[in-house]
Amino acid sequence: MVKEFLSQRGIKFQERDVSINRAYAQELVQRTGQMGVPVTIIDGQTVIGFDRNQLEHVLAQRQTPQRPSFGASIADATKITAKQGTGIILGAYIGSVRPASPAERIGLVTGDIITELN
Repeated sequence: MVKEFLSQRGIKFQERDVSINRAYAQELVQRTGQMGVPVTIIDGQTVIGFDRNQLEHVLAQRQTPQRPSFGASIADATKITAKQGTGIILGAYIGSVRPASPAERIGLVTGDIITELN
């Protein structure tokens, strides 16, 4: 039923028959902790059995474009610098930087002010 459900929606999938391939069965248990089938894994989310509502929910999330994250919280630098009494600086104030984010990789740190992009 899962294969038919996905096929009707034009979704490509890879079938792994755990009844004939022990390695697939072991992988299934390692990844999901489940031994029953069907198990459907979509973008890391596991759906046990044929649960139409859950499958539709996971697929809807997949189709919703996710806005890329820069990994830094920013604020209007003029408001921050005015409060600090350091003079008004136009730009984007970096409030925090998430580890391993694009912002960290380019060298931004908390307190930086971006005044220009090239």
